[in-house]
Amino acid sequence: MGERILEISHSPCNYTCTANGLRDVYMHKTGRYIPGEMMMVFSGFADFVYLKNEREVPPRMVFWTRSLKDHYRGIEHIFRFKINIKAGRSFPFALNLVKKEIDKGNPVIVGPLDMFHLEYRYDLFHKAHTLAHFVLVVGYSDNKEEVYVYDCDLPSIRNLSYENLRLAWGKDEPGYLRKNAV
Repeated sequence: MGERILEISHSPCNYTCTANGLRDVYMHKTGRYIPGEMMMVFSGFADFVYLKNEREVPPRMVFWTRSLKDHYRGIEHIFRFKINIKAGRSFPFALNLVKKEIDKGNPVIVGPLDMFHLEYRYDLFHKAHTLAHFVLVVGYSDNKEEVYVYDCDLPSIRNLSYENLRLAWGKDEPGYLRKNAV
């Protein structure tokens, strides 16, 4: 049974979940600062719409214009680092990939996640199904059966149980990204 937590700094930036983890990794690897909003613009992530209206059902909606792989290709070209995405596999396979990368010293972005199952998100946990969210996994503990994540909206590391990760991660986001994407 393994356990590892990577030492990596995190800079929260609300509503930038698809790019915030990339930004943290970029700053960690290069030592260079980049504003969170700029990472969204550079990569083309700025071409989606996020609607929040508590009187509507569902209260939060996201409309994508391109797939996540297309967005990440923009990042690869600009920042000259390779991004590999594996999606649509089983939860055990995907979790094993995450742990292998963590063991190599590489933090991993995972998603799409349904925020209904993220126990550290008190505002949404078991209250509202909100897709598609992404987090940066920086560690895991097989003994405690949890991963350690940075969330774009929160300043500190959070714990997420394997079971809640499985539930949150188990859904495709049609036209954008398949389930269990690493």
